[in-house]
Amino acid sequence: PRLHVCDLPGEELQLDVMHVDPIAGTEDQSEEKWRSRLGFHYQYTLVDDCTRIQYAKLFPKLSQENTCLFLEKVLTKTPFSISCVRMDNGSEFQTKTRGFLKQRHINFIYNRPSRPDMNGKVERTHRIDTEEFYLKDLSHTFEERQQGLNHYVHHFNNERPHWGKGMEGKTPLEKLQTFEEYKSVNLIPDFAKNIF
Repeated sequence: PRLHVCDLPGEELQLDVMHVDPIAGTEDQSEEKWRSRLGFHYQYTLVDDCTRIQYAKLFPKLSQENTCLFLEKVLTKTPFSISCVRMDNGSEFQTKTRGFLKQRHINFIYNRPSRPDMNGKVERTHRIDTEEFYLKDLSHTFEERQQGLNHYVHHFNNERPHWGKGMEGKTPLEKLQTFEEYKSVNLIPDFAKNIF
C-alpha cells in the first residue's frame, strides 16, 4: 500500500476497536469458552492521521452506544476540530454512529471490506498498545486496567517518539506543536480519566 499522511491535525482520524483478552481469572471457565466473550474488554481507539495523537477507552461490551459515548468525549478533549472519521464496517460503526457524526457535521469514510491497511495508523497503534502495554499489564480489575491504559496513552501522546511517515522521531505532542495555531499546547491531557 502507498504510504500517506494527512497535512493537518483533525483532517482525518482513524477509528477502530481492539478486542482485549480477559484479565487472568475472569475468563469464561465453561467448555464453551472459545465461543464466549465473557471477560473480554474492547478498546475503542481514535488516532489522528497527521499527528498520531491517540484517544483510547476500554468498554466491557461492543455497541454503537459505546461508540457514540467514546466519540462524544473525544470531541470535548481534542485540541483541534475533526473533519472526517475513517472506520471499518463493524456493527459498532453503523446507523447510530453515522447519525452521531452527521449531527456534528463530521464526514465519515468506510474502508473497503477486508482492507485493514486502509486504517493502517490505528491498526499499527493497536499493535504498539499490545506490545508496550497489554503484554506487560498486571491489572486485576477492569478499573485498574483502564487506569493503566490512561497512563500508557499519556506517555504515548506526550513522551514516546514515533518514527512512522511524517513523524521523524517526534512525539504526537511535538508534531502538533509544529503547526502555528497549536504551538502553545504543552500537554495532550489524559482522555479517559474519571469518565463514564
